[in-house]
Amino acid sequence: MEFSRIDVSEWLVSDEEAVGANEKYWLRDPIAPAEPANLWLFKPVTVHKNGHSQGGDWAELIAGELARVLTVPSAEIRLASRSGRDGTLSRNVRPSMEWDRHTGAIWMDSVRSIAYRARSSADKSAATSGYTLSAVATSLEGLGAPPQAADPVGAFDAFGVFAGYLVLDALISNRDRHEQNWSVLRHALGTEPARLAAAYDNEGGLGYNLTDEFRERVLAEPSRFAKFVSGGTAWRFDWQGRPLPTLTATAIEAVRMLPSDMSHYWREQVETLDEAIVQAIVDGVPGMSEAARRFAVNLVMANAKGIRDGFRD
Repeated sequence: MEFSRIDVSEWLVSDEEAVGANEKYWLRDPIAPAEPANLWLFKPVTVHKNGHSQGGDWAELIAGELARVLTVPSAEIRLASRSGRDGTLSRNVRPSMEWDRHTGAIWMDSVRSIAYRARSSADKSAATSGYTLSAVATSLEGLGAPPQAADPVGAFDAFGVFAGYLVLDALISNRDRHEQNWSVLRHALGTEPARLAAAYDNEGGLGYNLTDEFRERVLAEPSRFAKFVSGGTAWRFDWQGRPLPTLTATAIEAVRMLPSDMSHYWREQVETLDEAIVQAIVDGVPGMSEAARRFAVNLVMANAKGIRDGFRD
């Protein structure tokens, strides 16, 4: 399993992405038809003033490949470069012009049966009041799985799939599943039921922003590594006075909210996750340091163990 980086310097700029703090551009291969499914979001790697490059590109690629292994519907990811800048391409989760995409914030704000209300851009708090697992579940009632989802996940309801997103987040220690980082697809003509969109913006995990020096120190001390793993908390959700849980505890709670068939499915996906497959994915990514590879594999497998153990409690 080997991945390569494609040059998209000649691709057409369709638009600039307004959501998010970092620079992003919607691009299209000039030979591809002008359809939503042919738009790719180019996200350049963040390089700090001291020269340290974050690994958002390889982290998002690995997350996408793990999602594929777990059968979590997720945006297709490719490594890319544009005008000498490395980054990733994330394929648009809108399958066609017939589907409109609404962020979770917009969607939940329209559901009057829950306490959630979208906050202003001036509100810098970690979590929006009312952004709870139960509120997400209520807001997604009656919605289907993403159009790209294969069976059996394609037959799940929207929250059944969303729980899979939280399982993926827990495995990679992605703490950024706020309500702008998932969406609902609504058919423009109303002839099909609304659906959850495939997962996207999955680059915020695997220790992508750490230095190799830090990774080496943490890996050398089991107690320090365990502390790092337990520091992966679901801070983007409103826990309404409850202690801030870990990402693994959050995934377990969401999965336990599901009907037995869906719950069993996600549990089995984690139980059968093979370290050799994770290692093969990581080994196929170009440009990663050896420390970053070891850290990523160890982190995924430690989180998998945490999820497995949590389900057995």
